[in-house]
Amino acid sequence: MAVETAPVERTEELAEKLAHFEREGWVIFEDVFDPERDFAALFEDFERIAERLADEELTPEQLEAWPRDGDLQAKLMYFAECAGKIDGAPFDPSIRPTTIATADRDPYLGKPAFDLLRHPKLLDVVEPFVGPEIYSCPIQHARLKVPERFLAQDDRLGRATPWHQDHAVQSREADDTDMITAWVALSDAKAEDGCLKIAPRSHRQGLAQHCPNPASGVHLPDGIMSKERTQPLPVRAGSVIVFSRHLMHGAMPNLGNSVRMSLDLRYQHPDAPSGRSYLPGFIARSRSNPSSELRDHREWRRQWIEAHARLVAHPPETTGLRWDMNHPLCA
Repeated sequence: MAVETAPVERTEELAEKLAHFEREGWVIFEDVFDPERDFAALFEDFERIAERLADEELTPEQLEAWPRDGDLQAKLMYFAECAGKIDGAPFDPSIRPTTIATADRDPYLGKPAFDLLRHPKLLDVVEPFVGPEIYSCPIQHARLKVPERFLAQDDRLGRATPWHQDHAVQSREADDTDMITAWVALSDAKAEDGCLKIAPRSHRQGLAQHCPNPASGVHLPDGIMSKERTQPLPVRAGSVIVFSRHLMHGAMPNLGNSVRMSLDLRYQHPDAPSGRSYLPGFIARSRSNPSSELRDHREWRRQWIEAHARLVAHPPETTGLRWDMNHPLCA
């Protein structure tokens, strides 16, 4: 049976948040989730993924000290210390365009991920920005940011996420799609942990030139923005940062003592192109037609498995997306 939810109440506090979003390009909703209760099932699945990766990638000597009785953070930290990085792809409820051709396993398609994508608490945050008809865009990733001391010297992406706009990774068909990012803090994200950093009001400039990089993805070229205008956005676990697809942002290096975990999710109106037409999104909420909502985890999983098999056999043209590495700003 469908769970009916009341329309989101338009309070004075919400009006202030919407005004802040329009003015600054971002806004924080604190303590949307109770991490111990709302993230428990997801973390159990993440532990199983970490254990599988350890069995596949660590040496027998390293496995002897594997913290089998430890929590998720203990396992991620030990793996990062041994391997020098954590590949986020096995934890992703999506497929990264640049890895489709070489992908040898399905994305993470557990029910806890599906339940979070359509969690009423999250959709209540999203609805005032997108409207009562909400589509879960298939651009969605888990981010596991490893402490810098474990990283290889040439791992620039792990040290600090380069400045970029989320619009830059969409195809041109979605240029007019009014999409928002919901950045969910699965763990505390303090400045020392590698929290987000943003350039307030930069969303007013529209889409800027980006440069493709095989190692770090697309990024804003040096000199295109003033670093003096930037600020960190530390948040507690369970909080959600909503920001514009045109907001210039990145992430600080993780200088702390834990793996910073977050979900990077996108939402939009169902009738607009997603910029990932080859991946399966779904209607997460519909006030006008609740029966159109996808509520079956098995169907969601089936669609992703079929899409993955199809794309491994026939990868789409995604190299560099729209960006030219020979552009004068990228030299």
